Amino acid sequence: MNNFIRACVFTLMSSLAAMSWAEPLNYAMLADVTQSPESMDGEFTQTKFLAVLQVGVKSSGRFSYQRDKQVTWLTEQPVVNELIITPTALISRQGGDELLRLDTQKNPAAVILGDIIFSVLTADWSVLARYFTVTGDLNDGSWQAELLPSDESIRQSVTRVELQGDTLLRQIVLHEANGDVITIQFQNLQF
Repeated sequence: MNNFIRACVFTLMSSLAAMSWAEPLNYAMLADVTQSPESMDGEFTQTKFLAVLQVGVKSSGRFSYQRDKQVTWLTEQPVVNELIITPTALISRQGGDELLRLDTQKNPAAVILGDIIFSVLTADWSVLARYFTVTGDLNDGSWQAELLPSDESIRQSVTRVELQGDTLLRQIVLHEANGDVITIQFQNLQF
């Protein structure tokens, strides 16, 4: 019995010691550990869990960005769709046809959405700090962060954003107010 108690105490102490290595996270720490390249290309896989249907829809594709100029998000599977985000517009295209165009000067929500997408992909934490509070952990070069909207207009559509990475962002989990959850994982990042 004593050996069992010792093993339990050892396991508990080991777990506590391992947890003590993780530091509470803030935006300044994220800026210190992440790279923020001027441009980057990569691949993504995305799963959107639809709360109403209790089903996940998977998609995949490629993305690229040029800081402060353009993000191109090309979904290749299961349907080809291209989303282009610039400082002045959000454009959705399919089969060469423009399906939607939101002008940021006429649509303040498009400005916020563009800011958030650019900021997440380019690790511009100062912009995200305008819209979200951050908590999380930094542990030996890898980190996980939870962003909670501090802006009421964002809170109406997004309840929280979970990010994970190392020197680069590796995963986003977006929790929408309607219960849908979008998980995006990044692979083959090049800059």
